[in-house]
Amino acid sequence: MRITDMVSTPLSIPIPWPVVSGIAADKANPVIVQLFTDEGLEGIGLAFCWNNQRVKSLKACIDDLKETIVGQDVFRWAEAWQKLWNDTGWMGHQGYPIYALSAIDTALWDLRAKASGLPVARLLGGYRDEAPVYASHFLFLNWSIDQLQKDAASLVKQGFRAMKMNMGKNPCKVELERLKAVREAVGDDIDILVDVNWAWTLPQAIQMGRELEKYNVY
Repeated sequence: MRITDMVSTPLSIPIPWPVVSGIAADKANPVIVQLFTDEGLEGIGLAFCWNNQRVKSLKACIDDLKETIVGQDVFRWAEAWQKLWNDTGWMGHQGYPIYALSAIDTALWDLRAKASGLPVARLLGGYRDEAPVYASHFLFLNWSIDQLQKDAASLVKQGFRAMKMNMGKNPCKVELERLKAVREAVGDDIDILVDVNWAWTLPQAIQMGRELEKYNVY
């Protein structure tokens, strides 16, 4: 089974509430990758972008790899990955080139799963039947402390044993007060993760890291 075509489609999806952290966004801007084969199967992958002004660059990186992947045997997965890796080298193995590689690789795994009649998890080895998860995209910077505490407690009731909160915009003292409030709301047995979305400098990160230790941040 070989790839006959690849199509990339950028989307702009409004999100229920603005994301405010070290970055700000009111839309999600993924690029959907579709791989088509000579046997009629379609594989789907996705590369994600928060910035609708940069999604064109992401799409361009994906489209630039079309010539590499069209004609590829779907089941020669190591060969396909190596070709993509080699051809992204001139762009650099970080940032959007790796996003692009990942989206195409995901679509290839989707194709293999559909062709085999097995879920991707089985193809990857099926090591375990369950895995720990954490709640993401909650506990944003623009939420009040009262809302933070209510939503954190709600996540625990839903069964989450870990959750991520955003920092990176407020003064350090305010950030720590908000973290303290969440810790008080969920207790000591819940893991709290922190994401600042590139907002802190190295000295700030070191300083805040020492302060975060007091609240047993994961």
